[in-house]
Amino acid sequence: MLCAISRFLLALALIRSSVAVLAPSPQPTASSAQKDPKLPPWAGQNTQRIPLVNNGGQYLASVRMGRKDPYQIFNLTLSTTIGYTIIAGMSCSACVPNVAPLYNASESESQGFKHMSGDSEQISIGAGVVGGAIVKESCAVATDGGRWWTYDNQTLLVASSGSSIFPDVFNAGSGIVGLGLSAVQTPADSILGQLLATGHNDYVTVAFALDGAQNANGTGKGGELHVLAPDPDAYDLPLAFVKTAALGDGQRPPTVPSTDWAVPMDSWRVTASGGQVNGTSGTVAIVEPFWPEVVVSHSAAVLIYDLIDSSKVVRVDRSENVWSIPCHAKLNFTATFGGVVVVTTEKDLIVPAGDGCESALRSWVDPNMTTYLLGSAFMQNAYIVLTASAAGMSTSIMGFAVRSAPGTVRDWGLHKQEVASVVGNVIGGIILFALSAGAVYMLVKWQRSKRQAPSAQFMNDVVNTPTTVKILGESDEVDSQAWVPFDPHGDPSPRPTPSPSRWGSRLLAPLGGSQYHRIPSGSDYGGWYGAPAPLRKVAMWVTPLGGGRT
Repeated sequence: MLCAISRFLLALALIRSSVAVLAPSPQPTASSAQKDPKLPPWAGQNTQRIPLVNNGGQYLASVRMGRKDPYQIFNLTLSTTIGYTIIAGMSCSACVPNVAPLYNASESESQGFKHMSGDSEQISIGAGVVGGAIVKESCAVATDGGRWWTYDNQTLLVASSGSSIFPDVFNAGSGIVGLGLSAVQTPADSILGQLLATGHNDYVTVAFALDGAQNANGTGKGGELHVLAPDPDAYDLPLAFVKTAALGDGQRPPTVPSTDWAVPMDSWRVTASGGQVNGTSGTVAIVEPFWPEVVVSHSAAVLIYDLIDSSKVVRVDRSENVWSIPCHAKLNFTATFGGVVVVTTEKDLIVPAGDGCESALRSWVDPNMTTYLLGSAFMQNAYIVLTASAAGMSTSIMGFAVRSAPGTVRDWGLHKQEVASVVGNVIGGIILFALSAGAVYMLVKWQRSKRQAPSAQFMNDVVNTPTTVKILGESDEVDSQAWVPFDPHGDPSPRPTPSPSRWGSRLLAPLGGSQYHRIPSGSDYGGWYGAPAPLRKVAMWVTPLGGGRT
C-alpha cells in the first residue's frame, strides 16, 4: 500500500512540474521594466490593437471625440512626422471629401471643453499650410474588440477656412492623427507626448502592421496599429532596434513637417530589369505612412532608371519626380536595418496610370536632397516599431522585423501568450489524466494481487519469469516435515496418516530470500527444484505431473 501511495505522490509532483514548465511566465510590470534594462521598453503594457482602413495607400483609424453622447466620430489618417491631431472644422468644408464629417467645436464646448484662448497654429503639409485654433478634447480610438481606448485632454488643431491645403492631404478622411513628437508647441500637445506625460513612463510605443491589399475602389482592410506594446503575433524574430538619426532642417524633405522618425539604413539596393544599383551605408530615411511612395535622391534615381528601358520622368507631384515605367518591368527596393532585410517588390512599386504604369519609386526634384522617404508602399512589407523617449527624439528608437506569415493563431481570436496558456492547460490536463490513470491502475493491480490464488501468483512471479527448472540432487538438509500435505477436501492441517489418494497437491509454505524449494526425499516429488526468488513471499501449489515434473 505504501508503494502505491508513493507512486501516486510522485505522479502529482510530475504534474506540478509539467504545468510549471508549460504555463506562460507572468508579464513583468511597468515598474520592473524601468528597473531591469534587459526588459523591452513596453514591458508590462497591454497591446491596444487598432484596426485600420487602407484608402489609396493612406491608412485611417476611427477616432471618437467628446465626453458623452452625442459623440463625434471621424476617420483620421496616420502620420509619423506630424505632431498634432488635425481635424477639419466647420469652416473648412473645402478641406475634406464631401462624405467626410466636420468637427463641431460648439458640441465640444457644451461638454466642458474650451478653446485655448488666443492659441492657434500653422504647419506645412506637402505643398500647403494647415492653420487653425488649438483646442483640448477627450478622444478615443476604436480597437479590434469593438471597444474604445480613451486618451483624454488631447490637443487638436482645428483646420479653418484659411488653410491652404494641397488636394491629397485630407482626401481620405476628416483629418490626421499625428504620431510625431516635434512640430508642436509643447511635447504634451502630441499623442505620444501626452501618453508619456500622463502615463509616467520613460517610453511609449506604437507599431505598424499595415496591409496593402485594395479592392477595385482602392480601399480595403489596412492592417493594424498597435499602441503601448507590439503584437507578438504580427512579426517574426529578430526585432532589430536602430537609434533615430538627427537631421538638420536642410535635410528635411519638403513634403513632411518634421524629421521625426528618421533612421540610418545599413544598406540599400535596387534590382531592376537591367541590373542592380547598390546604395551607400548610413543613408538616412524617414518612415512616413502618410505618403504611399518611396522617394530617393535624384542621383540614385538616374542610376536606377538607366537600367529600365522606356522609363522617364513624366510629371512632378508635390516636390517629387514621377517616372513612367513598363508595366512588366522588374523593380525591387531592398533596405536593411540592424541586419533585418525588408524587400519591396514591383507588386507595390508599379502602379497603373492611364494606359500605362508609373513607378512608386520616385525621386526628389531638388538634387541636393539626400534624405529618403519610406512611405506606406515600403512599410506594409515590414513590422515597424516606434518607441518614443520622454527625453525626446534623440533617445528614441525604431524596431524592424519581418512580418509573420498569415496563420491560424489570429483566426482563433487568440494571441501567442493566450495560446501558450491554452496549450499548457491542455497538455497539463492530458498529463494529469495519464498519470492519474496510471496511479489508479497500480493501486488496483496491488489490490488484486492480494486476492490472487497461490497458483495465479505462481504464474505471475515464477512462470512468467524466464528460468530453467532442473533437478539439483538429493539433500537431507531440510526436514521432510517442512512440507505440509494439503487435503483439498478438508482442513489443510497436518494429518498423521493421510490418505495417499489425497496427496495430489501440497501447499508449500512461504519462503524468503533466494532459497530453493525442496521436495522431500522418498516422496513422489523427490529432489531440489530451483527458481529465482519471487518478487514477494508467496504460497505455491505443487502438483505432481508425472515423469519427475510438478
